[in-house]
Amino acid sequence: MTPIGSTIHLNITADVPLDDNSVYIQNQMIVSAAQIDKYQVYCSVVMDKYQQSAEPQLKIVPGEFTVLRVRLYNDYVHNPTIYANTDDRFYYPSTGIDFRTEIHLKSSNQPEIHALTCTNHSAHYKQAGYYPERPQFEAQLGDFAKLP
Repeated sequence: MTPIGSTIHLNITADVPLDDNSVYIQNQMIVSAAQIDKYQVYCSVVMDKYQQSAEPQLKIVPGEFTVLRVRLYNDYVHNPTIYANTDDRFYYPSTGIDFRTEIHLKSSNQPEIHALTCTNHSAHYKQAGYYPERPQFEAQLGDFAKLP
């Protein structure tokens, strides 16, 4: 997808929200975590720490980043509600699987920026999930990022 050692230009100016470590982008707009349509691909710029109220504001500004590695990751997303089944046991039903492509980044000018990611949520086990690739990154990020 993106060669190791290549350069990505991020054209984003944003503050990281309180108690979060990411700035989210969907349909070429910066959105809050609550605004994400999790049934469509969305992307995020991930910091290496969370924004705390007592610390200086974490910011993302335009700049060049070197690609350190690309990682494919998935995890089950669980419903926060606990259900009891007929055996009198409790379980957390999965609401699907998130398929995430992570591009790990490095910049001496913005060392707190960790990765650029895009996530695809597969809502049903029968629905084929996929890891976002270059076309999904470009469609979501638009002018916010220039991939090599």
